[in-house]
Amino acid sequence: MCIGAPRKLASVDGHVARSVEGLVLDVSLLAGDVAAGDWVLVHVGTAVRRLEEQEALAVRDALAAADAAARGLPFEHLLADLIEREPTLPPHLAAEEGQQ
Repeated sequence: MCIGAPRKLASVDGHVARSVEGLVLDVSLLAGDVAAGDWVLVHVGTAVRRLEEQEALAVRDALAAADAAARGLPFEHLLADLIEREPTLPPHLAAEEGQQ
């Protein structure tokens, strides 16, 4: 299974960008109009879409929670936005279920 991960871009040069968080990573750009400082979702070495910072950090926390759970470590603090709230379907699925 492949998982996309959020990365903050340090520089952009044409259709290639560089992220330097943790390890240096050069990524191809399919994400459209992006600039240094933007967050993108990177999948198999390609930035597939731009992310708002809040979404990027939520994805990062979710990935860290999955890793912590797999190791038997506490993870609830990483999913604070999901704890104690009723789950909802995204709009496109709610429409199929007649739940809008």
